[in-house]
Amino acid sequence: MCQTVIFAKSGIECETVKELKEALPNLELLKCDSYKTIDDDSCLCQVDLDRTFDKAGLDWKCDCMQFTLNAL
Repeated sequence: MCQTVIFAKSGIECETVKELKEALPNLELLKCDSYKTIDDDSCLCQVDLDRTFDKAGLDWKCDCMQFTLNAL
């Protein structure tokens, strides 16, 4: 099962790196240690979403592999 990012207010759902970059173009994505690079057309499992959202100061919660951005 792969990670999903949901924007609570708008209902946008992102399942790939490309989708997340389109939704948040200024967000710096931090790579998980187990990956060498981040591929835009692949799933979000290669992104360390916890660290990425914390570094960006975003209000988020996680339920298993579903990350919800509360303020967006």
